[in-house]
Amino acid sequence: MKFAHLADTHLGYRQFGLIEREKDFYEVFDKIIDRIIEEKVDFVIHSGDLFDNARPSPLALFTFQKGLIKLKNANIPVYAIAGNHDRLLEDKRLIVEDIISRYQDNGIVYLKNSSFEYEGLKFYGTPHQPYFCGWAFNVPDFDKLVNIYRQIPDDVDVLLTHCPPYGILDQSHQPHYSNPTGENHLGSMELKEVLAEKNQYNNAPRVVAFGHIHGDGGKQIQIGDTLYINASLCDENYDPTNNIITIELS
Repeated sequence: MKFAHLADTHLGYRQFGLIEREKDFYEVFDKIIDRIIEEKVDFVIHSGDLFDNARPSPLALFTFQKGLIKLKNANIPVYAIAGNHDRLLEDKRLIVEDIISRYQDNGIVYLKNSSFEYEGLKFYGTPHQPYFCGWAFNVPDFDKLVNIYRQIPDDVDVLLTHCPPYGILDQSHQPHYSNPTGENHLGSMELKEVLAEKNQYNNAPRVVAFGHIHGDGGKQIQIGDTLYINASLCDENYDPTNNIITIELS
């Protein structure tokens, strides 16, 4: 089994207010879709922040829809969770359900504390994360977020989250993004705790796939039996230049 992992594509981002910069993101996204098809992956997972804001422009929506259709025609489904920029998916109005159903018709499955199986391997996705600027799916209460993460089944092979666990591919080099203690590690202590519990009982996922912290995007590291991947496409300057990551599992 081979799949591509994406995160933080931030479609619609307009750096310096320039439409030219916005179009740069669309061109990169188009190239990513073509490369995914060339790689002949079985499916794609996306760890959130597909769009840059809650009201994507028509061009951002068109670019995404066009990419989805190309993947669908290549028989490559997409499984995605939301990120902190995806306020639209946190909205409780019926229009959101309608948008999700329209995308599902074109081959995308939205995961929110839910799972899917592929060739005997189990994938689980959750968008929730610690407080970060008061954006979407932030859970400021430590115990509440730990309980959300404890819903992750013990038999999960690949875990999709938006944020990394604390201390693993979670570094920012921007001073204004340091945590309350002044450190540049911005991962989730709650997720770290729950993964440690699972590891103690030999239930750790084989892969933890995330994004969110751009400073360590495009990197992966093996720790024990678990491969940790930060697939953020954007770097800390919001340049969509990080590596595309593909994974093979059996």
